[in-house]
Amino acid sequence: MSHPLWDSEAERFLTLSPDNRWRWFAKLLFALTMLARGTYVVGGSGLVDPDRMRRFNELTHRTAQQLKNFAAGAQGMPDTIFLKGVGEELEALGIKPQGLVEMLR
Repeated sequence: MSHPLWDSEAERFLTLSPDNRWRWFAKLLFALTMLARGTYVVGGSGLVDPDRMRRFNELTHRTAQQLKNFAAGAQGMPDTIFLKGVGEELEALGIKPQGLVEMLR
């Protein structure tokens, strides 16, 4: 995502202490699940937008993998590449960064 607000949030993430990175990852994972709720009718069955839900699931998976590597002290994907990929996927999903960044702070 080439949006100044997301770019600023990505830069902020890179300066966070390890304890605050844990919190940031937890907030991002929670935010993704909240945003994915728009792909189905709450209380209904099935998906109203299965392709979009699949994208959310893949993004959640990549985020969880990054967190898993962080927790294990493993290198995993470089943070800058991970953050760029998240931004690009958010843009593809049509997520405006304003609300998401507020959830991450």
